[in-house]
Amino acid sequence: MRARAAAGSATAVIALALACACGPIAGNPPLPAPINSCPEHDCSLYKPFVADGPAARCGSGTCDVAARVDYTLVVSVPDTSYFAPAQTFVIPSTQLFARPPTTTCRVGVCAFLPGLGVVNGQYRPLRSAQNQVSYFIGDVAALPVHVAYRPLLLGPPPSMTKPPPTNEATSVGFPLLPSIADRVSPLDGIAGPLGGPNPGFHALLPPGSYERTVMPDPPFDAFFPPDVGTVSVTTGVQSVATGTDVLNSVDTTAGMIGGSREHPTFKIVRADEAPLDGWTAHLRDQTTFRRLSTHVTLGDANRMMMTPPTYRVELNTNHHPASGDALTNTDLLVVPPAGVDATPTLVAPFLAGTLAVPTYPLIPPPATVKGSVTITTGGAPASAELLFRSKKIYLTTSDPSFTTNLFYETHATAVAATDGADARYSVRLPRGEYDVIVVPSDGSAAKSVLGLIVVTDLDTQDGKNFALRPKRFVRGVARVSDGRALAGAVVIATPAASLAASGVPSERWPRLAITTTELDGTFVFTLDSGPIFDSGTIYDTYDITVRPADGSRLPWVVSPSRSVPIGDADLLLTDPIEIPAPIAAGLTLVDPQENPIVRAIVRAYAVPSGGTAFVEIGRALTDTGGRYELFLAGTPHP
Repeated sequence: MRARAAAGSATAVIALALACACGPIAGNPPLPAPINSCPEHDCSLYKPFVADGPAARCGSGTCDVAARVDYTLVVSVPDTSYFAPAQTFVIPSTQLFARPPTTTCRVGVCAFLPGLGVVNGQYRPLRSAQNQVSYFIGDVAALPVHVAYRPLLLGPPPSMTKPPPTNEATSVGFPLLPSIADRVSPLDGIAGPLGGPNPGFHALLPPGSYERTVMPDPPFDAFFPPDVGTVSVTTGVQSVATGTDVLNSVDTTAGMIGGSREHPTFKIVRADEAPLDGWTAHLRDQTTFRRLSTHVTLGDANRMMMTPPTYRVELNTNHHPASGDALTNTDLLVVPPAGVDATPTLVAPFLAGTLAVPTYPLIPPPATVKGSVTITTGGAPASAELLFRSKKIYLTTSDPSFTTNLFYETHATAVAATDGADARYSVRLPRGEYDVIVVPSDGSAAKSVLGLIVVTDLDTQDGKNFALRPKRFVRGVARVSDGRALAGAVVIATPAASLAASGVPSERWPRLAITTTELDGTFVFTLDSGPIFDSGTIYDTYDITVRPADGSRLPWVVSPSRSVPIGDADLLLTDPIEIPAPIAAGLTLVDPQENPIVRAIVRAYAVPSGGTAFVEIGRALTDTGGRYELFLAGTPHP
């Protein structure tokens, strides 16, 4: 397969990135790593980071640049802190001084972290909802639930060239995991379901916008839906009462068998007239793949016809998307029970205003597929993990015709024998066409996405072999822009943040690689080389960051969304990567009572020029006084 450049990507490879400034600084970096100091070094020798940028000046013993850079600060407070333990705050640089200054916390020198929001809530279904599903827990009893808060963007910055696929902060490069609420038992004297305690949930959260998912525990999730919606958390104590409209799907009537109730009802049947007892059905979001409805098991309770076995399923949902329709961007999934031999899931998308459930079609029985994994250079066996993901499932015809309403994925392992024999795998698959994501254990082979066809006329199909390209050697050189070689810097190639912003699933991303510059500033590392993407794009895309030695007071430089094409076995980067004089961005962080934020990890993020996602441009650590030093190069650019 030939390499083709991704749209808008440079075909000549990786421009490499440099530089770190982690603080507070304890001593100087070991020689011969260069140090940003003056007047020992002439500040006028530094080249500007951008054309016509301001010149460096000498101040407080360090060459720096009097310039402004828009960035977002991500502050992770340690779990040993009295204030906001294990919490992460996201603060745009323009909002760092939103709170009025005090005599001890002055503007431009000190910034306040906001107070936490204290959220307490319960999921109490209305009596009317209990009547509709014929499951009664009492008038004021609450369901046991697990609750997740996923941070949302305040709004994409103007510099972002296109909106992210979701409004979640993780989709544009921020390292923000969901916050999981604690379970609590309020002392209100009211018994919960089945006579147990009346459960609730409790969370401490930084102020901001979140997607909140309140998911009932089994067996209640078969009757009462998750409550999914956007919430705003502010500083202070907030009480949440959810479940007041637990069966409404925002007036969606698509797929109804009859009646006018607002929660969607579906008829499910199989073309071969086999029963579907033990299968499950639910609705999920097409983008995030998260469940949006009750989770119903098919069986006697919802079988409406015996011949052929036909099931009537109500999938209650309490989803509140911006569009106002709960079924927008939604799939219906009909899932086989665990242990059934290589049977695909039925996926029925919501299209053109209707959600018509296709009959589960006739398909051939699954086949046993076998093969080997090798490296193209020399044909050596390569141990690997394989993920098989269907694109088309063939029907029982000789053409073969196919359906995209069925989906199947599974894993297999290929292990090289100690005697040098082939690394072989064996897997059961429905007949059809697949993407196979191969992640080799061998350090010399590249991760790849390869194609596979499982034909209709053979029950056992051997010889389905995968040959992996070797990794690419990438060479480069880095130096300080005043002409000194950049020794002792860490060079990191990470999967480009723009991949998540483009909706590329993480299993298709190339793998991270790390190396260190030599005394003369040269470096070399090996990277995965495609194919990794769909639609014929077989370039691997990285953000390349060069981080000068800790204590050097030199900034990181990030070269975003760089592509490594398939071709020659070696790439020589003749243009050096230059580290400029930094913009000093250090501060003191305090809590709302002006106590220092001690030993917090502080990370700075910015959207590159013409970019689609945030990349990390600097990192520091606060000291016992809440102070940190942070040196930034400016807005990243190709």
